[in-house]
Amino acid sequence: MNVRYHCHHHPGSSARHRGRRRAQLLLLPYAAPPLGAGRFAPPAPREPWTGVLDATRPGPTAPQPRRDGFGTLDMSPYFGPGWIRGEDYLTVDIRSPVGAVDCPVMVFVHGGGFVAGSARAPIYDGSAFARDGVVLVIVQYRLGVAGFLDLPGAPRNRGVLDVVAALGWVGRNIAAFGDDPGNVTLFGQSAGATIVGAVIASEAAAGLFRRTIVQSGNGFGAFSPEQGARVTRAAAAALAVAPTVSGFASVSDADLVDVVAALHGLDLRTSTDFDPLLGLSPFGLVAESQPAQSWSSAVDLLIGTNTEEGNLYLVPQGDRRVRPPRMCGRSSPAPTTIRTGSSRPTGHSTRTLPSARCARRFSAMRCSGRAVAGLPQRTVTRSSTNSPGGRKLWAESSGPPTR
Repeated sequence: MNVRYHCHHHPGSSARHRGRRRAQLLLLPYAAPPLGAGRFAPPAPREPWTGVLDATRPGPTAPQPRRDGFGTLDMSPYFGPGWIRGEDYLTVDIRSPVGAVDCPVMVFVHGGGFVAGSARAPIYDGSAFARDGVVLVIVQYRLGVAGFLDLPGAPRNRGVLDVVAALGWVGRNIAAFGDDPGNVTLFGQSAGATIVGAVIASEAAAGLFRRTIVQSGNGFGAFSPEQGARVTRAAAAALAVAPTVSGFASVSDADLVDVVAALHGLDLRTSTDFDPLLGLSPFGLVAESQPAQSWSSAVDLLIGTNTEEGNLYLVPQGDRRVRPPRMCGRSSPAPTTIRTGSSRPTGHSTRTLPSARCARRFSAMRCSGRAVAGLPQRTVTRSSTNSPGGRKLWAESSGPPTR
């Protein structure tokens, strides 16, 4: 592969950057552009290019709607510039120290509710990683209908397949940048963390990474096939097409993006399953069982959440009633207590947190195992233990208040 790149060196900042310069490589394709019916197929190998690929300029992003719902809060540093049109968006961006030798590699999967986000978000700059001798790889993947609509005759969770393909690209090519393909950490946040959970359970991804971080995501966040089929029928009806690959293949990217708004508010509760995303997105993983039930013990796993992080969806809308303990105004079933072992390890810490409606919601979404929306207060237990397979597992669990 012939890649031309430039190095960023900020004059006067050598102390802050410990004398390192940062190579930033953009728009490196790991798969062929998904076009037509190929939008609903597994990622295909990219045809080799001739000459030199210019990796100095940012490229297109996955088709996506404008992500609103945050009041006057400017979320562009997180979501990036939105949809920058272009076919070749299954790409990785790399931030690497110049002259890197056997540096550890961290591969990041962005969030965005499975419908938005890109490698071009300003907060994914990566300078601090390069400063400390770490290579950062940011993956762009298919979103919304193309990435996650469950279609008969098409592979499920195509956005996850994209991430696996990107990991394969890293394994084959990252050594060319002086980095260590045997020391890869896969990490993601929010929807990206839930995707990481699915990749951990994927046999196709075995051996492509050593460690994982699931931040503000959920290993129990997959829709059932019944729920996925409900979204597919609603999308097909809104677009006036058959709920098949051929039906959706006839629809433009722009119309696939526009239909996302029409699907919000869809009731995905069934007689056997609650909505694991609690109405925040009609798109997500679809699986017969939850990814966390198949997590491999061959990789290390770090799980994290933020206290009352669900307030992001309330406070910008003007709901400032974030105070204990009566937010919901009605009683709820007790939550399922989640443990990382048969008993609490020594040295664990607990604290009782006030909970609003969103905090109970996100205890279900963000915990490290299956949880059910719970009581007006919840206790968070942070602990570490060894899994039966010998993996060190760090977890945050939720349960009734301690007395």
